[in-house]
Amino acid sequence: MLGSLILAVWLLTAQMTTMQCQGTACQPAPGTGTVLMTVRTFPTQETCASVRQKRQATGIVTETMSTKPATSFRQTTTSTCQKGE
Repeated sequence: MLGSLILAVWLLTAQMTTMQCQGTACQPAPGTGTVLMTVRTFPTQETCASVRQKRQATGIVTETMSTKPATSFRQTTTSTCQKGE
């Protein structure tokens, strides 16, 4: 008799948010929303966590607009590992 094989995978997901900042006060940038996506799948939680840690080390990008020196945009990416189904 053949048993059923259950294969578990771990999903590396990313959530990206763009904020518009005036000094240290930030709010969601006009016309943007939160973007959710699956980046990659892994066979183990440990492998997924290792790649997530490397991504988190470089997760925030800040760019200042040259036309408005007091305004900057900050894009934050948060990565998580989730058990897939």
